[in-house]
Amino acid sequence: MTTTPAGKTTVTVYEPTASVATQQDALAPRMETLDGKLIGLLDNTKDKVEVLLNEVKALLAKDFPNARFQYFRKESVSGAPPGLMEQVAQCNAVITAVGD
Repeated sequence: MTTTPAGKTTVTVYEPTASVATQQDALAPRMETLDGKLIGLLDNTKDKVEVLLNEVKALLAKDFPNARFQYFRKESVSGAPPGLMEQVAQCNAVITAVGD
């Protein structure tokens, strides 16, 4: 909200909508197997995310016993520092979740 020199108040209103996508992004190609692959588990710091990611890890490890897992934890839910994202990018696949 701003006040003009004439003493009038101006209120700026934003419409929080996005334009409709005209093209669908391509999906990443699916790997034939996770065996021998490095799977990143990205914790976004929300409650119970660690429990959920550990359960996913256990289920995947049963089906893909040669898969390797690396756990990453963001500092906050709102973003991750570039160094962390560079480490995550080294994984063959990444799983993240929202807890609560």
